[in-house]
Amino acid sequence: MLTLGEPDENLFQEVHADLAKAAKQGKGAAAKVAAAEALALCCFVAAEDEHTTLAVMQQLHGLWDKDSAKLRAAALRGWSFLYTSLCNPLPTRQLEAELAALSALLHDADVDVRAAAGEGLGLLYNSCGLGDSDFDEEDPDELIDEEAEEDEQQQQQTDLSPAGEQQQQLQLAQDGAGSS
Repeated sequence: MLTLGEPDENLFQEVHADLAKAAKQGKGAAAKVAAAEALALCCFVAAEDEHTTLAVMQQLHGLWDKDSAKLRAAALRGWSFLYTSLCNPLPTRQLEAELAALSALLHDADVDVRAAAGEGLGLLYNSCGLGDSDFDEEDPDELIDEEAEEDEQQQQQTDLSPAGEQQQQLQLAQDGAGSS
């Protein structure tokens, strides 16, 4: 399916219907999972139109409530993967609906589904600017320097405490005895 040229919408349209059907009605969980993963990957590689991508995302979203945990997790990962290819953000109502659906999946019995839902939530929060803006604005080097200064101040306070003074006197006495 991987092409070396421009995306080929016609090629994607040829496999789209079959992959979508197999993901929904395929024989066995493994076949459904493989079809859902292939659908997402083929759409990412070959679909040109964002409307097509949104339609495939909607199809994958429809698999989030299926019986197979592996299929739910694959559909969540595929949906998130395709979300990264969108040029335009989701409309606010749809974004809120997706956030609610993903949040609900954080309580799923299967750990892979919970992990995929968490990754999807993180992706939405990050891409829409809903994350911790204070952290994004700070320079990581400054944070490290501040922590080092706090540690140094804490160490100085310990050194000035009565126990710290006793330790210093004991150390000096040992140093003096060792040098004689």
